[in-house]
Amino acid sequence: MADPAPARETEAGAKRPEPKPRVLVLDDEVHVLKALDRSLGAEGFEIQTTTDAADALARLPGGVDVVVSDYRMPRTDGLTFLEEVGRRAPGARRILLTGHADIQALAKAINRGAIHRLFLKPWDHLDLVTALREESRQGRLAAQADELRRLADRRTHELELARRLLKVQRMAAVGQLAAGIAHEINNPLGTILSFAQILLREARLSEEDLEAVRFIEQGAQRCKRVIDAVVKFGVPTNAEPTEVDLGDLARETLALLAPELRRATADVETSFDPGAPRAWGSFQELQQVVSALLRNALEALEPGARNRISVATSVRGPTACLSISDSGRGIAPEIRDRIFDPFFTTKAEGATPAAGLGLTIAERIAATHGGQIEIASEPGTGTTATLLLPRYAAPG
Repeated sequence: MADPAPARETEAGAKRPEPKPRVLVLDDEVHVLKALDRSLGAEGFEIQTTTDAADALARLPGGVDVVVSDYRMPRTDGLTFLEEVGRRAPGARRILLTGHADIQALAKAINRGAIHRLFLKPWDHLDLVTALREESRQGRLAAQADELRRLADRRTHELELARRLLKVQRMAAVGQLAAGIAHEINNPLGTILSFAQILLREARLSEEDLEAVRFIEQGAQRCKRVIDAVVKFGVPTNAEPTEVDLGDLARETLALLAPELRRATADVETSFDPGAPRAWGSFQELQQVVSALLRNALEALEPGARNRISVATSVRGPTACLSISDSGRGIAPEIRDRIFDPFFTTKAEGATPAAGLGLTIAERIAATHGGQIEIASEPGTGTTATLLLPRYAAPG
């Protein structure tokens, strides 16, 4: 008498039968197929049988839970067939039958991971039925687990996209606010700077008054530099894009910063890919990115030490890379996620104009070029910042 089909609870609490296990059987003996069709069909299985391996493979896309194959057949062997089943339908469970107690076949099948179970002919009916039910259930559980993994991956991807969108929206809002504030501050700031410069030309002022006016002018100039940086952050530029050789970009930026590099007693090492990595964009804007990364590398160096800065270009498939490494103090893990945030800085207050905006602007410029900045750092061992950009492709 057939065992009743296992039941499972629905969301409403009622129980309903599980779907019939779908079994595909390949054997060159027709009487074996007929026996399995009748006996397993009576046990509640949905059975398909065939004597042809190609026909069996053609049925896989229709959906099969378990594939059962004889080992010895005229044109193929069951192990080779089940290996192909594993490639085409990895979720299908695989059972090998053999009437020869072939130990070598068993060892090969297990070592290759081609089968989940092996039965010797003649098999015990109840053992086979139990194995088919268990393997069918295992297959469906594995399929559900795969689906849950795919769903989790998709949700993780969606959350990452949402995080990036939120960051872009926040930066856009900050940019709009910054541009408005810059406009309102620049007018009175220009007046202050103009009158300070007029007063500096007044011969009647005492030296004490002149020193006070110089402080006013220096403060106004510093404010102007900060506002200029804010405007660059908040307002996109209309620089004309062109083909940019990253090696040339690095060489020119290093030349501009040569005095600062000398003052830092930093040995500069360069390694430029002979493949000449090229990107598409604004040379001036990308130079601003490289300058910001180099200055951050300089500021991370230990005073008085013999420091090293390495600049290299390379290619990663469709991506052109420019990396800047330093031998400085590195970045603490707790602040690594904040280094691109607007106005976040570890520098002393007033140390540099527009402190906390350099990397923010650099990241924004990289993003508008379709790229990004990667940071790899360990405290005490230095930092590597890599500018990643889509490679230039010649039109046509």
